[in-house]
Amino acid sequence: MVKKKRQSKRLPAAKRYKIERKVKEHRRKMKKEAKSKSKKSSKKKKDSGIPNLYPYKEKLLKEIQDKKEREQEIRQRQKEQRQQEHQKKRNLQLFQDDVTQRTREYEEKVSIIPLHLT
Repeated sequence: MVKKKRQSKRLPAAKRYKIERKVKEHRRKMKKEAKSKSKKSSKKKKDSGIPNLYPYKEKLLKEIQDKKEREQEIRQRQKEQRQQEHQKKRNLQLFQDDVTQRTREYEEKVSIIPLHLT
């Protein structure tokens, strides 16, 4: 019995590039879908863990919300204070002193380099 010759696995370059392009597009599409699905699932509202039959549920939820708002305000104030401190540190006089110091350092470097090298 004579065995049949196997068909060659060689492809024309155009077909090979086309396949590569299609695979790349497919992977990109799958990545994009996975990203969009993960964003949707993360937007779900968290369960507060308070049963509906709890008599003071609304009051408790309001306290929790107020606490979150206060913490947010505190963080905002701290951020503004840090920015103000940074602005105080970088006033015009300090900037001018920094510039003069850098120019002196540069002039010292230039004076050290021999003239025949420049």
